Amino acid sequence: YALEKNLTVRTPKNFKDKSEKEKFLKFKCDLGIVVAYGILLPEAILNIPLHGCINVHASLLPRWRGAAPIQHAILSGDKKTGVTIMQMNAELDAGDILRFKDIAISPDTNFLDLERTLSTLGSDLLIETINNLHMDRRKRKKQPSQGVIYAKKIRKNEGKIDWSDSAGDIERKIRALNPWPGVWFEDNVNDSKTMIKVHSAEVVNGKSGKKAGIVLDEKLTVACGSDALRILTLQRSGKRIMTVAEYLRGNSIPIGHQFC
Repeated sequence: YALEKNLTVRTPKNFKDKSEKEKFLKFKCDLGIVVAYGILLPEAILNIPLHGCINVHASLLPRWRGAAPIQHAILSGDKKTGVTIMQMNAELDAGDILRFKDIAISPDTNFLDLERTLSTLGSDLLIETINNLHMDRRKRKKQPSQGVIYAKKIRKNEGKIDWSDSAGDIERKIRALNPWPGVWFEDNVNDSKTMIKVHSAEVVNGKSGKKAGIVLDEKLTVACGSDALRILTLQRSGKRIMTVAEYLRGNSIPIGHQFC
């Protein structure tokens, strides 16, 4: 969009180079707006705009400071989340709160749905903040010192299913970590270990009593550390996403089969 409108675009990887600060100074901007930038801005940069820099953050601060607030809200089973607009300082996501708005997280919310909802909410809240900036800056509040939790960056290997976890934890992981890094387990297919991604599933309460990872029925319900997980859609490596019924027509998985 910026390029289409002939706006100046720069993509510095860091601000260690003094020339980047000098180029930023030349903008002579009134306000800096930061959204999911991924780089901690030094105080020397934050202080350049007339009104400093504000950040649109996808959580109710101080809960879930850091890189992956949406995923961690789902993983933790939070009942609500939201967007916070803060006045930035040199510490990670620790600036004074200008505005915030919360929303409920439904039991079936996945990452993509929540990301879209929070993006729209954040855009609206940002416009409100800009239109009321002088008042918001006067009424800004420091973040509480209690309730600070960090949402660490998600790593690729976090998508692997550990069947000894509870079915609820695994189901939340499926909703939180798709499409990236994806949630998967391994199975022996034609005497070869194959990665199988799970795209949706549901918890079956009270149905277990077997070793974790054991297939319990013909609907591909799998025993977990507590309760069981019924897989709904899955994807074998290199293949398309399928329903369980479609998958089982070409891949026989008997009751009692042990997933890796």
